[in-house]
Order: sequence, then structure tokens, then C-alpha cells
Amino acid sequence: MAASSEFARAELKKYGWNEGKGLGKHEDGITLAIKPKLKFDKHGVSFVLGHDSGLEYKCFWWAQAFNKAASNIIVKNSSDSSPIITERKKRNTKRKATNSKNTCYKNFVSVCTIFIN
Repeated sequence: MAASSEFARAELKKYGWNEGKGLGKHEDGITLAIKPKLKFDKHGVSFVLGHDSGLEYKCFWWAQAFNKAASNIIVKNSSDSSPIITERKKRNTKRKATNSKNTCYKNFVSVCTIFIN
């Protein structure tokens, strides 16, 4: 472990850094190394310890995505063999030509931003 910190120190000194100076163009950045924290709990990303209600989830993105998909399904009770009908909602907006670079993320659902105090 000492060899890796000496390597990092030598690399920084090669570019003009001295002990006690901050990082960055104006040397006003951090002076201490970032220490990683280990995560031992089994909670997900949006799981937050509640103040008064105990453990709770703050971001229900999966519920919103499910409700959006479920709103397109209509169930009709009838005597024929196909009681479930899916309905596509028509969009009134004009669609842009698809860009081949954005096809990887076309089904990505961004619902909320998680803020941790």
C-alpha cells in the first residue's frame, strides 16, 4: 500500500505539486485524500433512513413506470376469449428523426433525482 501512495506522490510532484498545496489550477482544491466508505447494508440506491417514520423509500420510479404502462391496458368482461385489450395513446406532437447515437437510451426512464444529506 505504501508503494502506491509513493507512486501517486511522485506523479503529483512531477507536475509541480508540493506537500500541503491543494489540487487544481489555483491550488485551492482538496489537500487530503478521499477515503472510501464501505457499504455493508443491503438497501438500494433510493433507500433513505426516515426521520420519524423509520425506514422508507423516497423515490418510487418503478411504481410510476408501472402505472404508466398499466394505464394502456383495458380489461373488458365479455364472453369471447380475449378480454384484455391494449390501447396505444396517440401523440399530437411531431416526432424528430431518430439519431442512431441515442438508440441505446431511448427506453431509459428518468423520474427523479436522489438527494442525500
